Amino acid sequence: MNTGGETADQVVRMSLQGIEVAANVALKAGGMASKSLAATLYAILTDKKKVKGKARLNSMLKSGKELKVFAIHHNDLKTFTQEAKRYGVVYCVLKEKNNTDGICDIMVRAEDASKISRIVDKFELATVDTKAINEYATSKQSQPLKDVPTLSDDEHEKLVQSLFNSMKKEEKSFSENPTLARTKKSDNPFEPISTKAKREHDITEPKRPSVRKELNDIKKQQQKRSTVRQQTYHKNIKKKRTKKKAREQFMENIYSMLNKNVQKQNERKQPRLSKEEFAKQMKDRREHLYQLAEAQTREVVSSPQKYQQFLDLISRLNYTITNTLLVMAQKPEAVMLKDNAHWRGNKLYINKGEKGIQILEPSGEYQRDDGTFGTNYSPKYVFDASQINTKETLYTAPQMDISNMINGLTFDSSVALQQLDSFDGGKPVFYSPEAKCIYYASGLSPQQLIQGLAREYCYVEFDKQYSNYNREEHQFFVESSAYVLCQKYGVPVDDTRFVNRVANYFSGMETKDIKQELGYIKNLCEDVSERIDRGIYKSQQEKNIQRNDVSR
Repeated sequence: MNTGGETADQVVRMSLQGIEVAANVALKAGGMASKSLAATLYAILTDKKKVKGKARLNSMLKSGKELKVFAIHHNDLKTFTQEAKRYGVVYCVLKEKNNTDGICDIMVRAEDASKISRIVDKFELATVDTKAINEYATSKQSQPLKDVPTLSDDEHEKLVQSLFNSMKKEEKSFSENPTLARTKKSDNPFEPISTKAKREHDITEPKRPSVRKELNDIKKQQQKRSTVRQQTYHKNIKKKRTKKKAREQFMENIYSMLNKNVQKQNERKQPRLSKEEFAKQMKDRREHLYQLAEAQTREVVSSPQKYQQFLDLISRLNYTITNTLLVMAQKPEAVMLKDNAHWRGNKLYINKGEKGIQILEPSGEYQRDDGTFGTNYSPKYVFDASQINTKETLYTAPQMDISNMINGLTFDSSVALQQLDSFDGGKPVFYSPEAKCIYYASGLSPQQLIQGLAREYCYVEFDKQYSNYNREEHQFFVESSAYVLCQKYGVPVDDTRFVNRVANYFSGMETKDIKQELGYIKNLCEDVSERIDRGIYKSQQEKNIQRNDVSR
């Protein structure tokens, strides 16, 4: 880079924000550029020419120090700026937006010129041949420069004079602004220099806002809004949950109150009866229920579907045959029946408008004329789990583990068990009363095995209780009991063809005899069930003892 003899010095005097400054600027291209320097700087400072580095140019001009201008290629600008920062050089890049010559001007303080020369020599930055520029500009004087016009001496003097006049107007308007400091010289010529310096130092100019500080403030505000938003969201969710629980509790209290009020109203509606009237009323209700049970008995044995539905009801409810018949007549799909006191004791309430199911409850004994004792029964209302106002699952269908079921069936068995590799027809699980043994085929599925064992152990129990055992004759009776047993423990039954014989089996029987026969079927199932429960209990006890012995 050549910064020597082909440059010209130009003292630039102008007013920057009310401060008169003078800068001795060394130019890169000689006389032609020196004539237009004042016009160029003025255009830059008044936003008539868009050039990067305007802010630093202002400060450098206001410093009053001698300045120098270097020319450097755009490609070397990055390397220059990095090294200038390392050397602590204050510079200003005068780079026009629409510059096409690939050269930009670097303005520095004259005292840093040696450092700039060192940077250029060390890193071999591309230099600008100012001599060639001067010769080219001289040869093309007839053509105006692209960015800065070439002026004659008279034109240059007129331009500079108009520039200074314009600046004086701006200086005057600036001094009239009450928000800015005054720049008028003191009328007192004998004012101390220190006072003048202090007054000039007190001149305030508006500070540029810190972009980083604004970004940090915006970030903090966004984080604060996000935190507030999240807190508000969680608070609203908590409020909704609290309101929901309060609403549910409120409705429970409402239903409880309604049930109590309905009960009180019913009590008030019914006038107090005398002892004789009350007894007669209870007798009438009891007679009505007995008649309903008898009618339902005939209904149960009228079709295979009704009979199977009745057997399902026996497996779910631990009721007498009469009460089971009454439930089937009123609510055949019932799964779990309790009275109102039981439900309320568990904080469960009956749906509005639900009707109770009437059954007969034992209410003490009485002595007959022949000296024997009988049981009194009183009507009572019960409600099914499906009639309760709750989202809880109150009833779950039974599901017995197969291994526990087999342990219960075979525990303390009065008959032997023997596996056969093949069967020559018949059932894969079969009880032989002659051999007192249950034979079962190999290769059965767990479901087939448990179904067969449950059925055959009912045959074993029937053979033990009755002396006139005939498998074909008593098949309907025993398999009905086995079906109830399997349903009670959640064991599926694939073969239900026996229900098709219900009409033939109960044909010609009186209602009383039908109820008695249904009771025998239920009792046979209960006998096998009790032995299963005992077997499971004993088996679990033995496992616990073995587990404790191993742990010791």
